[in-house]
Amino acid sequence: MAGATIAMFSKETGIVVLAVLPLYDLLLGPRIDQRVMAGWMLPVVPALLFLASRHAAIASTVVPIPFVDNPIVRAGFWAARLTSLAVVTRYLKLVVWPAMLSPDYSFPQIPIATGTASEWTAWAVVAGAAVLTVATLRINRALAFVLAAAFLVFLPASNLLFTAGTIMAERLVYLPSVGVIAAAAAGASMLTSRVRQLTVPVAAASVILLGTLTWLTIERNQIWHDEVSLWTDAVAASPRSFKTHGALAEALYQSDPSRVNLPTVIAHKERSLELLAGLPDPSLVLEPYREAATYYLERGDWLEQHDSADQAGRRAVYEAAARWARVYSEVLDTARSSASPPNVKQLTEAQLLLSTTALRLSDTASAVAAARRGRLANPFAAAAYQAEAAAMLDARRTDEGAVTLLAGFMVTGDVSLRARAIDLYRSGLDQGGCAIRNGPTGPVLDQDCDIVRRHICAASTEAIAIYDAAGRAELAQRTRQSARQEFHCTGF
Repeated sequence: MAGATIAMFSKETGIVVLAVLPLYDLLLGPRIDQRVMAGWMLPVVPALLFLASRHAAIASTVVPIPFVDNPIVRAGFWAARLTSLAVVTRYLKLVVWPAMLSPDYSFPQIPIATGTASEWTAWAVVAGAAVLTVATLRINRALAFVLAAAFLVFLPASNLLFTAGTIMAERLVYLPSVGVIAAAAAGASMLTSRVRQLTVPVAAASVILLGTLTWLTIERNQIWHDEVSLWTDAVAASPRSFKTHGALAEALYQSDPSRVNLPTVIAHKERSLELLAGLPDPSLVLEPYREAATYYLERGDWLEQHDSADQAGRRAVYEAAARWARVYSEVLDTARSSASPPNVKQLTEAQLLLSTTALRLSDTASAVAAARRGRLANPFAAAAYQAEAAAMLDARRTDEGAVTLLAGFMVTGDVSLRARAIDLYRSGLDQGGCAIRNGPTGPVLDQDCDIVRRHICAASTEAIAIYDAAGRAELAQRTRQSARQEFHCTGF
């Protein structure tokens, strides 16, 4: 009972002791009586305690299984089971020879079963393993036990009984592999006990195998040295997983602050998106589209700094950034009615990406419109005001840009917006030379200056509208009073 408790609270897989214990007694025990069956009930107590604790801890945080992690969630009953059985053969192959390992098997690395020749072969292997397990009951019951126990331990994560969180993950076969390896060892032992001449060859083969696997383990550990080496190897092992290509793109991006490697980053991201083209619903994933737009945008900026003569190439890159920014925005709109709708930050970010790419393409009207949508989506984000002001200034709407910056400062309190407004006045907007004066801590806006007061009054109107829309009546009223009393604005 103590062992069962430690097992279950260490790893969920420990709950299979409820099935393995009776299996052991049925196959290897001397006889089944009331005392033995009473022992089977002892692990039930920690199991109930574990399940209750688990429910209390995570019941409110459980989210639907992502399709891209386990495409079986959208497969029919039989297609799902046949796919799961085909995956069993993949696990067995790794147990026999774990040379090509991967931390990820996401969509569409493992396809849903359609009856291909390779799938029929996989099902035949599983059927053969099942027949072998039953046959060993007459040959060696201990051997039958370890094989059956391996299956029982694997069953909860197999997608055969219910859909698990992933279609395949090597960690799920760690414990079941103990049974398979034990069966292989038992088989070798039986063989050498019956054919003495094979003792030395089997022993030699065991030493060679142990040495080889030790060397492979040491080599494998080197792959986990950093993100780039890990995901480079993962791409080789799971070349059809959109996540491995996407993760390698991000790892390469983060590893090179100079951004010289952006073409390679973009190539892997494009491959990731190419694999995602087969999604039944594009809104099932969101971030890859944003990342693609960001990579292309930064590539265009890099070209502008380092190869300004290549205007056509730079424009093509910016157009690609705009295309993926539009896809990201469209996918977010589609996802609004899904079980996991996008958050305000994502909606704002999409519009700011659209605005920035439009600016790079000199489409100021679209830049202003997108930035305005982003600000309306999240009026308390300082970046939205920065983007809208930048778009307005590019469109030579300097007065509106100043109002936007001041409204943003009023609403968010972000001092960088006020600093940007001060720079704007200094750059020629304040032709009278009265907008800026020296304060105790540096330059400040002079509200007695006509242009500043006019802009502050307009900004106050926008701030009040934002507060009213957000249901913050107290802040709206306070802003009205400040506009009337401090800035002497009319119409409040």
